[in-house]
Amino acid sequence: MDAALAVATTAPGKTDALLPALTATRLLGRWSLVCQRHDGGCCSCCPGLGDINMAEVERLLCRDLRKRHALLASRDGFVELLRLCVARNFAAEPQELSALLEDIGRAINELERVQSGFY
Repeated sequence: MDAALAVATTAPGKTDALLPALTATRLLGRWSLVCQRHDGGCCSCCPGLGDINMAEVERLLCRDLRKRHALLASRDGFVELLRLCVARNFAAEPQELSALLEDIGRAINELERVQSGFY
């Protein structure tokens, strides 16, 4: 766990709401890097996906995540949700939100692995 997350989890009260915001900030940063490595939106760097833009990748990931997370029921993507979390303008049960953020992180991790050539 990095220092910022450690601080957010050790202080009681207000900082409890800070952890999802910090996690969402990190996920947004990682998602942005995946998008940048995708050569501006359309390429074939992800085997099996063909010529697909990142908006479509996000939509497909969200469709998969929606099967396990009701928080995404009315959303076409997860980037908007992450931005709301960063602004601390998204109300959800802490366990539900934490599980969703973990799954988004795993999905981004898989894309990073594919782009790095580990598959």
